[in-house]
Amino acid sequence: METDGIEKEILDFIGKQLLAKKEELVRLIDGKVDDPVVKVEIITRELMNKGFISSVAPIGETCYAITKKGMQVLK
Repeated sequence: METDGIEKEILDFIGKQLLAKKEELVRLIDGKVDDPVVKVEIITRELMNKGFISSVAPIGETCYAITKKGMQVLK
């Protein structure tokens, strides 16, 4: 898997939590990139395209869950 440091950090965070809110991911990278909201949207889209995470809305807000494929990448 080719990832930049921020993408790996986000995948690791979701992997540990199993479910993460979008706002948690924004807070995670805040101060590390110029526009954390846009960066989270780009990275989560890329991770979903790779099949590592999926988008869910269990409580009416966007959350991301790690997939089996994503867990295998973290091993």
